[in-house]
Amino acid sequence: QTRFDFNVSFKYRITETVDIRLSLTSGLLHATDTRGSNENRGFEASTQIIEPALIGEYYFIKNKTESKYLFSKGENVGLNGILKSLDFYVFSGIGGLGYSVKPNSKLASFGYNQGGFTAVIPVGVGSTLIYSPDFNFGVELAGRYTFSDKLDGYPSQYSRSNDVYYFFNFTITYKLKTGAHGWPSVYK
Repeated sequence: QTRFDFNVSFKYRITETVDIRLSLTSGLLHATDTRGSNENRGFEASTQIIEPALIGEYYFIKNKTESKYLFSKGENVGLNGILKSLDFYVFSGIGGLGYSVKPNSKLASFGYNQGGFTAVIPVGVGSTLIYSPDFNFGVELAGRYTFSDKLDGYPSQYSRSNDVYYFFNFTITYKLKTGAHGWPSVYK
């Protein structure tokens, strides 16, 4: 169970429909036997995570207003304007995951994995509302497929798969002004 996460990203537009993003996420995961198949075992753990990732985004539906003159003047209002200001994209990439496990007393007495580092593959879908020339607002649903079965502190001998966790994030994007060569403009 994802408890919360905070993410900071830097994104660069390669083409009209392809972006690349460097992100850093910090958050908490929670695992429990309650309502599971091993309820009597009583294991529970909280896991703190730090995840750097390099992600590619592909926009399969691109907004129709971003490059229009009226949009740049802030006159893009109404439901029709909002619908024309939406982007939809899919993304995937590669990342690393540093994690630290805090077990309950039953898991601690059994013996547990205290933490470590593993590779992750982020995969997801998102939507962005182009609010103004400077700001976007959006939502993302993402899964992280790990190369470890130890995020909950307990690598079971009966497990046939690695751990997976999910994020549902609300995003706010601020666009940096760029000069003629793509560098931020300081003297304008």
